[in-house]
Formats: sequence, structure tokens, C-alpha cells
Amino acid sequence: HRRTEPPKLLHSVRGDLDWIVMKCLEKDRTRRYETANGLAMDIERHLNFEPVIARPPSQLYEFQKTVRRHKVGFAAATAIMLALAVGLGISAWALVQERRARERSAAAERETEQQLYTALLEQARATVRSGESGQRFRALDALQRAATISNTVELRREVFAALALPDMQV
Repeated sequence: HRRTEPPKLLHSVRGDLDWIVMKCLEKDRTRRYETANGLAMDIERHLNFEPVIARPPSQLYEFQKTVRRHKVGFAAATAIMLALAVGLGISAWALVQERRARERSAAAERETEQQLYTALLEQARATVRSGESGQRFRALDALQRAATISNTVELRREVFAALALPDMQV
């Protein structure tokens, strides 16, 4: 009369109602419902999405019933947990990107410092070869700036070479 298709009707009757009917039909009297009130209470439990007594208790079954009873609360908790997980994922991704950018920046800075160091050494060498007046002071000035970047054996050799130059005054 309700125009329900048999497969849908079977699906709605399966589960707790199936267990209730099987308990009613049990051959052993001690395993059936003791009173009609017990049967009514079990049907009421089924309608309220609570665990029924006819079904053997399991933690998964009781959890499923709790979830069905508190759909909104579990949906909200799931949405919050999902939002937190997505936020954590985005934060971790941003942290990795920031670290990579910082490493690229540090590498570029090291490269720039190395280029400046090399340019200052070349400037000092060119000044030493120039033979111009005040070459020693200009060469030592360039080498002093290079020493703030790095102090290598090569730099010390250039300093000794510059110190060995004679003072040329015009």
C-alpha cells in the first residue's frame, strides 16, 4: 500500500528489525523476549536509533548507532577535523616553500659574495700591475674589503704582494 519496492523494503527491514524478529521466533523460550513490553521497548530503541537488545553487542555496532543518533554533532566534528587537516596541510606546504625560498636566497647571497670577493681580488691585482702612483694603498684598500668577505691563503698572498710594492709618489 505504501508503494515501496521490494528491494528497498528488504533493505529497511534488514539489520535491527531482522534481529528483533529472529529473537521473537527463537525456539528456546529463555532466549525470547520475556514480555511484550520488552519487545515494544526494543522496537522503540530501533526507532530512536539506539542499540537494540536483540542484537549481540559490539563496539562497532554501538558506535554506528551513536553516530546515527547524533548525526549533526558527528558531521560538525568531522568538518572541523577536516578543516584542521586541510589547514595543517596548507601550512606544511607553505613552510616547505618558504624554506626552499630561503635556501635559494642564501645560495644567491653566497654566490654574490663570492663574485664580489673575486672582483676585489682582481681589482687589487690590476692595481698592483698598473704601476701608478699610490697603487699600494689602493690595492690594500681593495684587499681589506675582500677580507671582510673571506680570509683565504690567496688573499694573504695578495696582501704580501701589495705590501712589497714600493711607494711611488709623483
